Amino acid sequence: MMARSMRASGAPTLPWRLKPKETIALAVALGVGPALPLALGSPLLLTLLTQAAISGLLATGVGFLLRQNGLVSFGHSLFFGMAGYAIGIVL
Repeated sequence: MMARSMRASGAPTLPWRLKPKETIALAVALGVGPALPLALGSPLLLTLLTQAAISGLLATGVGFLLRQNGLVSFGHSLFFGMAGYAIGIVL
């Protein structure tokens, strides 16, 4: 079990803290993200950016699995496959 460090006041401290540059980048991303569909105007471009974000999340998940465990489980890709088949059947 990991012991948390304590402040002088007795309150536990967080094991990590955002740096000022990271805080600014996060604020910009959270501010620009919801406004992006309004700024684009093209449904095709929005669809392509959405697919790129989904693929990026998938690649990040596989990267974390490989880096942490040395193993890759593609069980989580079941959800992508099920969604693809469901859309194909509906269409």
